[in-house]
Amino acid sequence: MRTGLRILLLAGFTLSCLHLTSSDAEAQARHERVQVTPIKRAGKTQGARIKLTLRPERGYESGRLVLGRTEPNKWGPTTYREAATKPEKGYLVQELDRFTGVKQPTEKTIEVHYGKGNGLKPGDKVDLTSVWNSSSGTVHVWGMTRSGVPSAPITLPE
Repeated sequence: MRTGLRILLLAGFTLSCLHLTSSDAEAQARHERVQVTPIKRAGKTQGARIKLTLRPERGYESGRLVLGRTEPNKWGPTTYREAATKPEKGYLVQELDRFTGVKQPTEKTIEVHYGKGNGLKPGDKVDLTSVWNSSSGTVHVWGMTRSGVPSAPITLPE
C-alpha cells in the first residue's frame, strides 16, 4: 500500500511540474493597458500621447516600441519578424522608444507628433508593436496585425 501511495504522489507531483512548465512556456513578453489621448495645442490635435505597460518575459528584457502600418494578411508566419525589424520592408512608420533591462512590469508614456518625419495624421489606424529581443538573439513581436493572429490596432486621436 505504501508503494502505491508513493507512486501516486510522485505521479501527481510530476504532472504538477509539467503543468507549471507548460504555462511558463506560453508566457509572452508583451505590452498592455494601452491608453491613447490627444496632444492639443491651441485647441488643435497635434499628436498622440500613448501610455502602456511593458510586461517582460524571462530572457526578453530589451527591445523597442514601434508604430507600424495596419495591413491585415500582408505579413505571414515567415515574414513578420523581418517586417517589424527592418524599415526597408515597409511596415515601420516610426520607432517610438528603445528599452533595456526591463525585468518587471513597467509603465511608459510616449508622445507621437503628427507629420514630424512620420507621415502620421489624425484618424490614422496603426499597429502599436513591441519588438522584444532575447539574449540568444530570438525576436518576439507583439501587437502586429498579421495573417491568422488577432491584434488591436489603435486609431490616432483627431
